[in-house]
Amino acid sequence: MRILLTNDDGINAVGLWEIKKALESLGDVTVIAPLTQQSGVSQQITYLSPLFCERWKQQSEQKQEQNAWVVHGTPSDCVKLGITELLPQKPDLVVSGINSGLNTGINTHYSGTVAAAMEAAIFGVDAVAISLEHADTFDFVSAASIAINCISTYLDPDSGRSQLLNINIPTGTSVENAILKPTYMKQTRNLDRYIKREDPKNRTYYWSTDTPPAVEGQCASDVDAVNAGFVSITPLTIDRTNHEALSKMPQSQHHVKDSSSDN
Repeated sequence: MRILLTNDDGINAVGLWEIKKALESLGDVTVIAPLTQQSGVSQQITYLSPLFCERWKQQSEQKQEQNAWVVHGTPSDCVKLGITELLPQKPDLVVSGINSGLNTGINTHYSGTVAAAMEAAIFGVDAVAISLEHADTFDFVSAASIAINCISTYLDPDSGRSQLLNINIPTGTSVENAILKPTYMKQTRNLDRYIKREDPKNRTYYWSTDTPPAVEGQCASDVDAVNAGFVSITPLTIDRTNHEALSKMPQSQHHVKDSSSDN
């Protein structure tokens, strides 16, 4: 299996290299990651300026050069550039993560981690976004093992269509106590008010608190499942069409009425 691995925390993120080690049990892994932190950039791509990339020069503990590229751009840039230019063949799987912090609920729309997986889905490639709940100490080793289990359990290689999974792992979850739970994406708006302050030059600025939505305790959504201690696996789609509304619209063609004729 050919695997493209990226993230939104940047090339030096510990979670990136821990999941790379775990993914090597599944196939050949190529890292194509942003140079710097890209959290919250969603599916932004670079097209108004040149996009630079180079081979990652850092060596592993075994003194073997990593099979990696670093991109001066966004997570979506990494996937798009990787598939169209850098890789000799289209990957079988794109993995994004492991992110330092959850990407559940409405934050799924803003997440650079999820956006990279979305970009892969646009190319018809199976993709997985992996996030670990924020903690004083991140256990990326356990999270990587859990993620591999999720990939093996929920990705169907014979599905015939691209699959996109958003995996969120609660802090303190080990391989021994992990319980996997399919969920839907919670759509409740976050309670993220702004803190209003002044800088030393008396200029007003606003700082987002990024407060998550209230927990309802049903465990059916990604937010509530993680809060209850479950590993949330949410299947996503790139299709934003409201099919219910579309089905209720008149299906025959209509000409635009010339309002000037009423005068």
